[in-house]
Amino acid sequence: MKKINNYRVFISIVLLLCCSIAFAFGGRPPKKAVTVTVIGHVNVYGSMPHTYLGIVTEDKKAYTIIAEKDVLAQLQKNQGKTIAFTGEIIPRNDKKNKDIGFQTLKDGNFKLKSWEIIPK
Repeated sequence: MKKINNYRVFISIVLLLCCSIAFAFGGRPPKKAVTVTVIGHVNVYGSMPHTYLGIVTEDKKAYTIIAEKDVLAQLQKNQGKTIAFTGEIIPRNDKKNKDIGFQTLKDGNFKLKSWEIIPK
């Protein structure tokens, strides 16, 4: 009787370990970042010294710009000009958006890769 109970305990432990390993590696793969180009202009939000930059697109979507400080400084100098922004949109409701805060605009963040002024 003890051998049968020990055997059942051993099999239960082995099955539990196998299921644990299977669930640890299961699930959906992470979404790949999609690079998009949007056209709009730069707006400055907040008040000194706590300002931040955002994009307002032609279709009235607003994104906070995520970029290096020197890039943000260059963009601020071109405020009001029509610009083509290339980068990744991180929606506000995305659970992986770690940059959500009071400085995040209504449509989320825009991780900027490049930008170019569009001549009129």
